[in-house]
Amino acid sequence: MAFSAAFTTLMEAAAAAANPLADDWLFAADAALGLSAPATVAFAAQRPWLLLCMKLAYFSVIPQTAILLLVLAEKPALWQFLARFILGAGRRSR
Repeated sequence: MAFSAAFTTLMEAAAAAANPLADDWLFAADAALGLSAPATVAFAAQRPWLLLCMKLAYFSVIPQTAILLLVLAEKPALWQFLARFILGAGRRSR
């Protein structure tokens, strides 16, 4: 729960940083690879087992993170990474 709140706060701060969006570049990259979001949604909608797998993967992110933090809590490298992550989130790309 605390992770979600902290992550949401970081996402809001990143959104307010006034960096240019990458949407146009991402759309162009998808097109160059022959990918289409509507086609992908239609493909997945025809395969209920695939939707279930994607939902399980999506909703397991927070429990996976919590378990990882518990497992690595005694490792100094974890705290070093988290400090760098938090400090780096405030930097603006140039």
